[in-house]
Amino acid sequence: MNNFERLLGLAAIGGFMKLVTDDNNIGVKPKTHGPGLEHIANHVGGDNEPPVDDGNVVTTSNGYQLGDIVNMSFMINGRNSTLRETFTEAESALISFYDSKVKEVQKGQSRHMGGVYEEHIKDMLQIYFDITSQLKIKPDYKFVASIIIHDYFEDHPEMRGLLKEFDRMMRRYREDDKLQKNGNIERMLSKIRQKRFELISGLSKQQEVFLEEYGRKHDLGDEERRQLMLDAQTIVGIAEWLTRNVEQRFFHDSVYLLHRMNTVEDYADQAKGSPLQSRLMHSFGIQCGTEPTEYYLMRALGKAIDRIALSREREQRYTEAEAIELGSLVEQNERLRDIYGHVDFRGSEMPRPYLLNLLHRNMVVLSNMGYALNEYGRQIVRESSNDSIAFAYLRAIQLARKRLIEESRKIVGELTTSYEQELPNETVDEVKTLVNAKPKGYYRRLTGEGPVSRGLGLDTDHPADWADLDKDHKGNNSVLRMSRNYEDALVFGRLLTHFEEPKKNKIDLNNGNFQLFYIEGLTGHPALAATPYTT
Repeated sequence: MNNFERLLGLAAIGGFMKLVTDDNNIGVKPKTHGPGLEHIANHVGGDNEPPVDDGNVVTTSNGYQLGDIVNMSFMINGRNSTLRETFTEAESALISFYDSKVKEVQKGQSRHMGGVYEEHIKDMLQIYFDITSQLKIKPDYKFVASIIIHDYFEDHPEMRGLLKEFDRMMRRYREDDKLQKNGNIERMLSKIRQKRFELISGLSKQQEVFLEEYGRKHDLGDEERRQLMLDAQTIVGIAEWLTRNVEQRFFHDSVYLLHRMNTVEDYADQAKGSPLQSRLMHSFGIQCGTEPTEYYLMRALGKAIDRIALSREREQRYTEAEAIELGSLVEQNERLRDIYGHVDFRGSEMPRPYLLNLLHRNMVVLSNMGYALNEYGRQIVRESSNDSIAFAYLRAIQLARKRLIEESRKIVGELTTSYEQELPNETVDEVKTLVNAKPKGYYRRLTGEGPVSRGLGLDTDHPADWADLDKDHKGNNSVLRMSRNYEDALVFGRLLTHFEEPKKNKIDLNNGNFQLFYIEGLTGHPALAATPYTT
């Protein structure tokens, strides 16, 4: 069987690749690899072997890699492997195309915790490979490609300029009534939507040219070219959804859209996404009704994995010695310098209030995920015999949900410990008493108070420095502000118990029984609960 015969072994609707069981890897415990998740060694360089350069990837003595992502090492199905070894030649070529495109727009960008921007991509890929390894299913190259390209539209220099202007506007108009009355806001949102579609159209044309040239070079038939083009359109479609839909104004709005199935009619009137989505539904052969289930689940899984990766970026990725050597390596290597530009490998610590923001957004994702699975889970299980791909994605989402809860619980623990060490003992006791006095129902609904509501407010008022939320107007740590943030951390911990409690969270993949917790009022446009909280 040649590469493209393998490529064409796809499901009939949507051209989705079937995820198959890898019986050779049953019982093999997946490992993490590289600084994307865990360091292989504590130090770079030293007396170990010098960096290896195969012309595509530079590998340091402790396993850190820079360069062509398809040749980087990942733990895939329990084996140390590259994407080029995992996927077909055509699939690898398309992945390389997207890798080159995203490197262009992210050149010179550093992660807050230090390192090149693609470390976030590598983190997401390894999380995905860990999940597929645990479930013993083959990774889907389209999903891998969508992860690689998922921040392309938001990180493009032209879009970054608009987003900075949008941020400045939102700072000036914080109150909802002012936002509604201000025409400049609406005009800016229109410009952002238009720029998004321009970038999508431009990337689509570039990938079309690339695939035409690839098809001629490899003498592909018409059907092979058509299928590869459909895969590429699917990848860009997923990537558009994984990019935060800034024109929705608020994070919770965009996540709500990311965790519900849309209809062809929604896409046709451009109420959801760009015109690309409507064209993609036509390419799938769907004239009416909802989008393909597996397409929907791919973007839901992608968002969950994105949140897991971001939640793990809580401290500097490299030691000072590692940062110095890596910075020197890039500066002295002309090819790497051309790919990445000037990068800060030192990074900085995350302020505590930023970790609260991570928790807020994780709660929004978990809530909408529960809401969506309650709505669609039974249908997916019922149709699993005819749609094994969607069922595989459902299993992956179940595991991603568990990991996101685990990461959130770690953040809560770190925050509460940090505040308790710094706040006066009497203040800690007062805050704990206040939280414990709240009725249980308070933590299950959007009340207008508490961390979820305040997190919604920060969507329109991003602090210039998250650390300022712990400080007074003189820049000193404020007991009052820290105690409020400490209260938020404790309440997030209470809220997590609702997402964790077995009685409130049932996922029965055999019978299709789904009963998952979600925050009441946090759907669509959040509304405060009207009932009093006395029971």
